[in-house]
Amino acid sequence: MRRKEKSMESMKEIELIIQSEKVLRLGLCAENQPYIVPVNYGYLNKQFFIHCAKEGRKLDMIAKNPNVCIEIERANELVTGDVACQYTMKFESIIGFGQATILTELEDVKMGLEILMAQFSDLKFTFNEKAMSRVAIIKIDIDEITGKKA
Repeated sequence: MRRKEKSMESMKEIELIIQSEKVLRLGLCAENQPYIVPVNYGYLNKQFFIHCAKEGRKLDMIAKNPNVCIEIERANELVTGDVACQYTMKFESIIGFGQATILTELEDVKMGLEILMAQFSDLKFTFNEKAMSRVAIIKIDIDEITGKKA
């Protein structure tokens, strides 16, 4: 990171942002075509879990290239000034790189859904087997993650 004074100091600080937010942007690339999509997620032990249908663009791209990038942000606020150069943003953001794996086995889907729902609620849920059979989970193992704030 070029501006070290904006770097987050600890994984604990990064994980507080991850745990407080609900949407990440998932960056994919296959056949020299980039694609970014906002998704809901769950997080546990440097792994992100995203649910999706069993077919679609995300899964097609991951099958061709499992390398992914994630981005999460919070606390965006415009700071104004008397001249254009004084305008800036207050923000916190997380960027990570990792490997995506597509999970389709019912036990893996259930685990992924449980982790995802824990991001939104303290309640425990049961999942219908028929509904789970129509869902895939994208598991992202994070290799590198950094946080930045201003």
